[in-house]
Amino acid sequence: LMNAPRIEKIHTEVAVKDDGVIGFAADPGIANFGSVPRGNAGERRIILENRDDFSKTIRFSAKGEIKDWLFFSENKFVLHGNEVRHVTVGVKVPADAPYGAYRGEIITHIKIKWL
Repeated sequence: LMNAPRIEKIHTEVAVKDDGVIGFAADPGIANFGSVPRGNAGERRIILENRDDFSKTIRFSAKGEIKDWLFFSENKFVLHGNEVRHVTVGVKVPADAPYGAYRGEIITHIKIKWL
């Protein structure tokens, strides 16, 4: 297909603990939220850069154990040529989530925007 979306995946994880401490993780190449207590949220920033002269449509989705916990500050938007955009991705841990480590993927769908 000529304009099939390009797919990029980012591994993501969060640890739900009972110590009440929100921990930050700075692992490169993944969206690791570190430790987030029940009923709380954590955020990471994704930087998108379109180095081409043409626009692209960007859409996020998620899969895995934490897919329903993830949210995005923006979703399904146009990233214009030579534009840089910061998007916040967050995780909201339910108050009744069992303690443990949870994993998933953030999937970025990138499609050329034809005028």
